[in-house]
This record gives sequence, C-alpha cells and structure tokens, in this order.
Amino acid sequence: MYMRWPPTLRFIKNTIEFGGGLRGFRRAVCGEWYALWRRRAIYSLLLLIVATLLRAAAAALWERATNTSGDSLQATHANFWPRFAEAARFGLILAEVLTLVIVSGNLPREIASASVRDPLTRRISRSGFMAAKWVLALFIPLLFGFVAVCSAALWSRCWFRPGPIVDEPILYLDDPDATLAYQEFLDQHDLRPEHLAEWYEMTENGTDPREAQRTLGLEPFTLPEGARESWPIPFLVRSEREIRNEVMRGLIGGLPSLLASGLLALTLSVLFGSVLLAVASSLGFVMLAGVFLPPGLGQGSTWWAFPIWLPGMGQRSTLERAQRLADGYSDVVALVPSEVAASWQAPAIAGLLFLLLSQLAFVRKPL
Repeated sequence: MYMRWPPTLRFIKNTIEFGGGLRGFRRAVCGEWYALWRRRAIYSLLLLIVATLLRAAAAALWERATNTSGDSLQATHANFWPRFAEAARFGLILAEVLTLVIVSGNLPREIASASVRDPLTRRISRSGFMAAKWVLALFIPLLFGFVAVCSAALWSRCWFRPGPIVDEPILYLDDPDATLAYQEFLDQHDLRPEHLAEWYEMTENGTDPREAQRTLGLEPFTLPEGARESWPIPFLVRSEREIRNEVMRGLIGGLPSLLASGLLALTLSVLFGSVLLAVASSLGFVMLAGVFLPPGLGQGSTWWAFPIWLPGMGQRSTLERAQRLADGYSDVVALVPSEVAASWQAPAIAGLLFLLLSQLAFVRKPL
C-alpha cells in the first residue's frame, strides 16, 4: 500500500533527495568529529573551565569580604545553589558566544580553503555532508553547555555548601547570653543555622519534631525551653528542594534555545561566504533578538525571538530567574504556562526552519 507523506515531511524528503540523499553520512560525521578536536575545541573547553573557576572564586571572595562580622546566619548569598546558578549562567554566556563563533565560521573557512570539495568528490552527497554539519551544530552547544554547568557545580561546591535559603531573624531584645547559648547548641549538635531554620519551619507547620529531623537527615536533638522566643533562629525563605528544583528547571528550560542557536550559526554560515560576515551576523542576531529586544516585542512566542530564552544572555533566561529565587528575592514573577510553552515552541520552530534553510541553501550553493 502506497503511503502518502505529509506535506512538510514530503518537502524535507524531496530536499534531501535533491542533494543526493544521505550517502556518506557516517563518513562525514566521522570527519567532522576528527576536525572538531583538531580545531579549537580543546582550548574552548579549557576556557570554559577557567572562566567558571574565576567566577566562582570571585563570588567566594565577595561573600567573605562583605560578611566581615563572621556571622554564620548570613547563609543566603553563601549558599551553593544561587552561586552555582550564577557561575553556570556566566559559563553558559561564554558557551553561547563560542558556539556562534565556531559553528558560523567553520563552513566559510572550509569553502575558502577548498576543503569542502574533497569529501563531496568521495561519494559523500551534499545532503549527507550538511546532515553531518547538523550533528556538529547540535553537539557543540551541548558539549560546551555541559562542561560549563559541570565545572560551575564543581568550583561552587569547593567554596559553598548547599542548604535552604534563610533570612536574618528580627529580635526585639538582643540577648548576648541567648546568642551565646544558641551558638554553643549549634556546635554541640553539629548543626547549621539554615538547617535548624528548616526544621523549625516544619515543626511550626505541624510536623513531628523527630520526623522532621529524620526527613532532613539531622541527628536527634531537643530544643531547650524558651529557645524559640529568645534564640536568633533564622527565617526560612525557601527549602533546599524548592531551590534545587528551580535551578534544574532553569537549566533544562534554556536547552532548546541553546540548540537552536547552533543551527542558526550553521544556517548563516551557509548563506554568507565570508567568515567575518557569518560570525558577525550570528552574534548580531542573537544580541539584537536576545539581549536588546524590547520586552513587549514578540512576547517570546515568535520563532525569531527564541534567543530571549537563552540560559546565559537571554532576557527571559529561566536560569537567571532561578538564581534570583535562590538569592531570596521576593519580586520574581513566576512563568505562566504560555511562557513555558513558548520557551520550547519558539526554538523548536526556529530549529526546524534553520534545518530546511541550510539544506536548501547548501544543495544549490556553488563551491
């Protein structure tokens, strides 16, 4: 029985067949993989690792310089989760720039040096060659983003400890004896103020004290009588589970736009024959649509506005929002379901258009 292809899939199928099918696709991918590590990929990865190290170290130095009193209650900005999100966002900004520069400058450089003609004369079709470029354009942002996030997590963990987000207590009567007893109690039971604040909040909401201790993984202890009124126990702003989920959701929410940026760079590298023009147009498009776009224009739902969802430099970066939440800001507006859908739909539509446009332009491009 003859199967009729849907119009969109039939158009993709005809486009690929016009370029000679996917003949030689595996060999083209192997060649791209070999060339990737022969280029600047190693230096780019080292740059990402060093950059996230310096960002995490700067955050640690700033926290120690501002917390001159040595008060252990100032645990919000010294928490792992906001500083990890901050270092990861810094590394992702650099990863996005490196992706645009490397991917957009790759093909024009190969065409200028006539190295593209060699694989095309060895039974590798144009469609197969461009499909290998697709794989490279999707792999590079994934690789750079993964290294940036992992190195940010590693370096942030060296200086900061994870835990809930707390705020300073407001005491009407500052009792030095109560504060001293509070510090001795923390040292005796090996407790951190933020964990005690989370336990206190759970017991205030009706949870059994022993059950709350088991849930948080704390050693059994009993709060002395009158401690709730006189001890400077911090206020719980958000639990560690809430912050962890928000940061992970922020990282995942920026993944589609990160992948689409690689396909954008590849498409512009096909359209422009100059390395300078391809790199400048890629960076210019992302900066204009993602950074300098007026907030009310496009609302992030149109396909060309996908850069505003980039996890690093995007105006509506979900990772930046998660960082602000982890820092304890109360004016952060939650994303509505339509915005969450737009952060996935806009990059998906843009990526599909870039795939088709790059294939159509390359199969007709004189080399």
